Amino acid sequence: MIKTIFSCNRNHLRYFINLLHVCIFAFSLAHCASGITSRKLLYRDFKSGYYSYDLEEIAKKDADLIKQPLNHPIKSITKEEILAALGNLKFKKESSVGNMIYYVFAKEELDDLIQNIIISLAKIREDQVLVVVSKFNDIKSVVSRDNRTSFLVFVNEDGLNLVFGEVHQDMIGIETENYYEWSVIQEIQLRNNFNPIRIIPSDEFNFAKVKDYENRMWLQFSMKSLPNLKYKNRKSEEPKVELIDTESTNSSKSSVNPPGNPIIRDLD
Repeated sequence: MIKTIFSCNRNHLRYFINLLHVCIFAFSLAHCASGITSRKLLYRDFKSGYYSYDLEEIAKKDADLIKQPLNHPIKSITKEEILAALGNLKFKKESSVGNMIYYVFAKEELDDLIQNIIISLAKIREDQVLVVVSKFNDIKSVVSRDNRTSFLVFVNEDGLNLVFGEVHQDMIGIETENYYEWSVIQEIQLRNNFNPIRIIPSDEFNFAKVKDYENRMWLQFSMKSLPNLKYKNRKSEEPKVELIDTESTNSSKSSVNPPGNPIIRDLD
């Protein structure tokens, strides 16, 4: 009798511990996806997801940053225009040998994204923006993993806006075959973006200014010039390297800060 009672209590204890673990995991997911939890799924496939996102959810902090009204739904943007806007984008990432320059989207990835973005822009309301989450593995080796890119898309008087959150983000510790896990993303920042990578400037777009400072992850394409943009065929998908001149870098550092001189730093 005593053994039976002890066994029941132990089973109940295990049940409550497991339940506690599930609650903690669910809370951590909700916390990590702060600001994107209220998105509504429009469409998803194996490698990407498309969501409507109410403007009032963004406007809790950043109501003054997105110029309104939004020109949604919009059906006039063509496949060629989206291809040119997304397909020519490059970003720079620092490494030990120099700056690595990558395309933001692989050509094969673009083939999946473009048509779905056009369809989604025609579905969202004037008080919504589009959230896109995409994963792709452009290396395709046995040991390589998918990288994730997330961004907002909307159209207003400034033109076609792309606001990037993550670009080629490593998904370490994330089950990339589980859509409900890899599609959970952080809030996409409009005001401050501390991502260490930067989109490379181009004459094809402007960086949005936030309080007079450029957000180098928020791109604006003029609707007047968008039809004139052309997708530039690529010779290779491989990243390029800007080599660092270590000798000139070291000599410049030593001349700016000779030995024994104190270094003045900004105060927090």
